[in-house]
Amino acid sequence: MSILKQIKGMNEKEAEAFLQAMLATKQNIPMKVSKKGGLSLYGIQRFPVIYYHAQWTRILDKADEIRAFIAANRAVKPDGKDKDGNAVKTYLVDKDED
Repeated sequence: MSILKQIKGMNEKEAEAFLQAMLATKQNIPMKVSKKGGLSLYGIQRFPVIYYHAQWTRILDKADEIRAFIAANRAVKPDGKDKDGNAVKTYLVDKDED
């Protein structure tokens, strides 16, 4: 049953509570391996996120650095500017490349 059909008869507060509950419980991330060996993650965005085994391994090996980079750049808005409107360039330098 679609979400729209489920919230059709609800008032605004009920519908918002229902949607918030759905988002809170959506912790399961379905995965699938394609015939070519790509691992797809569903439910993160509109389309699946697909990488091959070696790519996932490289990403997961850098998980701590990625989390630190995200934390350090939370103030940067999607347009690449900080809260004062100044352009911000952020780079994560690989320690192995120094």
